[in-house]
Amino acid sequence: MSAPSDDSLLTPALAKAWGVQASNARGPKPALSADRIIRAAISVAAAEGVEAVSMKRVAAELDTGPMSLYRHIASKDELLNLMVDTACGPPDPDLPSGTDTWRTGITRWAWTLRQRYQENLWAMSVPVTGPPVAPNTARWMEAGLQCLAKSRLDETEQVSGILLISSFVRSETTLTAQIGAAMQRAGTTDALNGYADTLRRVTTPREFPALTRVLAAGVFDADDEPDFDFRFGLERILDGIETLTRD
Repeated sequence: MSAPSDDSLLTPALAKAWGVQASNARGPKPALSADRIIRAAISVAAAEGVEAVSMKRVAAELDTGPMSLYRHIASKDELLNLMVDTACGPPDPDLPSGTDTWRTGITRWAWTLRQRYQENLWAMSVPVTGPPVAPNTARWMEAGLQCLAKSRLDETEQVSGILLISSFVRSETTLTAQIGAAMQRAGTTDALNGYADTLRRVTTPREFPALTRVLAAGVFDADDEPDFDFRFGLERILDGIETLTRD
């Protein structure tokens, strides 16, 4: 793999992550490295939340000065992006498998991505600041494109499809995490605890006829299938994409 050009988006830390910047083989191995900084920052985020991550805080975790981090990581934004890329890791090697259709492959891709996000919920608080340049993020895009390449979509539609599906996965995971955090603060395990009763008290069939029907159907009274919303949303997105793949 060739070294990055002057107009490349690859910073030195990203170049190292991609393996396009050779390390100095001579002399003792440096005590500090981009990988050590990233993993220390992940530990802080996992324990205290991503809002606790700062160059000063991570430097303290590594028992060094903040300026020493900037020799390896250009900025906090770069650190956050590399944290997410490292923590979520690459997709499973069998995505897609030889027996997958485009739909079964991209379905497994979406569920696996959701699982990685759920294992690193702090990552949902990291804003997206640019296109996928980090290596594992690009590998997820590659795996998703390989799934959709089995469809009749052209390359532009494949990229737009991946953006649509990944945005849904991230949005649903973020919403679920926020609801879970609110439940934890309230000391309950039922996200809809008291919600239906409250709505019944403050709404009327005349002003809210559709909502009244939903309440009467008991939709907000129980959460028997916690993954229903994700499954329903993903399947409807794929139904829409499938209309473009028909003769």
